[in-house]
Amino acid sequence: MTLRYAQLQALQPELVLLLQGARLQQVREPAPRQYQLDFYQPGQQQDTVQRHSLLLDLSQGQSWLLLQPQSQPGQPRPSGWCMLLRKHLLNQTLQQITLATDDRLLQLHFSQNTSLILELSGRHANLFLNDAAGQVLGAAHRDASVRRLQTGLPYCPPSPPPPRTARDPLQLSNLTADGARSAALWQHYQQQRQQTRQQQQVQALLRGLQQELSRLEQRLQQAWADLTRGEAAEDWQMQGELLRAAFGRVSPGQSEVQVPDYYQPGAPLRRIALDPAKDLAGNIQRCFQQVRRCERAAAYALEQLPRLEAAQTEKQNQQSQLLDWQTQLRAGPLPAAAMAELQLLWQAANPAPTTSQRSTPQSDRQVAWHFTSRAGESIWVGKTDRDNQTLLRQAKSSDFWLHLRHGSSAHVLVPSAKKQQPDNETLLDAATLALVHSSAYRPPFEGLTVEIWIARVHQLRRPKGAKPGQVQVLPGARTLQLRFEPERLQRLQASRC
Repeated sequence: MTLRYAQLQALQPELVLLLQGARLQQVREPAPRQYQLDFYQPGQQQDTVQRHSLLLDLSQGQSWLLLQPQSQPGQPRPSGWCMLLRKHLLNQTLQQITLATDDRLLQLHFSQNTSLILELSGRHANLFLNDAAGQVLGAAHRDASVRRLQTGLPYCPPSPPPPRTARDPLQLSNLTADGARSAALWQHYQQQRQQTRQQQQVQALLRGLQQELSRLEQRLQQAWADLTRGEAAEDWQMQGELLRAAFGRVSPGQSEVQVPDYYQPGAPLRRIALDPAKDLAGNIQRCFQQVRRCERAAAYALEQLPRLEAAQTEKQNQQSQLLDWQTQLRAGPLPAAAMAELQLLWQAANPAPTTSQRSTPQSDRQVAWHFTSRAGESIWVGKTDRDNQTLLRQAKSSDFWLHLRHGSSAHVLVPSAKKQQPDNETLLDAATLALVHSSAYRPPFEGLTVEIWIARVHQLRRPKGAKPGQVQVLPGARTLQLRFEPERLQRLQASRC
């Protein structure tokens, strides 16, 4: 549903009364292809301001222009078209509102000779911003008409439509042009939006039901096929029993054998196919395996058939109900009871996403241990690989980073200013912590000497596709020869928090 010309013709005098002379305060984008112009103008009484919100809805191939009761919040990232309107129209006064003859073409003329042209012509609806010379500054979306209007070219109005009788089911012209027409149109707009949303939900549910019914039909066919396999179990049983009497009559690689069929009168010869890759004992075993498989398949199918048929009946009933609702929605929104039932079906088909407890980030979890050096400075040590990555992401580029040079270890950070250098005792304490939380920390510890990387955070790079916590040390970093001291470690462990 879109705005009719008769409705637009009845709405235009009311827009002139309420908006003409008002100043454009804000341009928002509540949803894609929905644009909101917030106007204000001083009232007749002192210290009073009248505010009006004009909504332009071009979404889903529709075209609506109406005053809404209250302003809606905009998207956090408005489109380029919204930013263009803000650039050229904010704080300008709306001086004139004109409507073309017999066409849904409305023009909003502003104080700096800029104009906003609203082409509300169904699925080709569009908005154009023109400058004082009548050239196009931009459009809401790409022009789909045969005119192919582009930025910088003169604006060319569309061809006039053929003569037709103007119809207005709402009879807006019978209402007073003091806001009553906009209120009636807003209520009609809300009903149409609700009807459109219900139609989309019904169509989506029908598509999902059709897929489920197709899958159920396939499973039913497979169940019936497995049920008929139970009849073949008796024949496989007979073949296995008859092959037991064929010992000494089957050569290696033989593909078939003829044996007397003792289950038939006169015991005629029966031809039984063999697997050439198996000997006679293997073929006998294959026959009895097929017996068990056929019996299991038949038993499972016999168990599943009632459930599958009940599910198919339930889905078919839902499909019939949805088709009835689809027919009702052509005339108007669904009743309250049907609407509630539709919402239950929609929520069942589209459950809210749930995140597992394992994947939920724990904001109160500490990602690093905190130690205090002999000089009273802070030292941070990452707990896991992902904690190391988080620690580096939160660090400043001037902080010092320490890590075991040959082997894996935790990332150790010493906060530092840009032109500040920690004292040697703090670096030795941090290097000791890097050793303790590394793969090289193995008993015995007496006389253990290792090399420790020392670099600023800006001297690190994370390779593309690297694992969490893995970094690359750029040229310019230095190393430290560290000898393990048990007394230093005991003092640091006492300061951990």
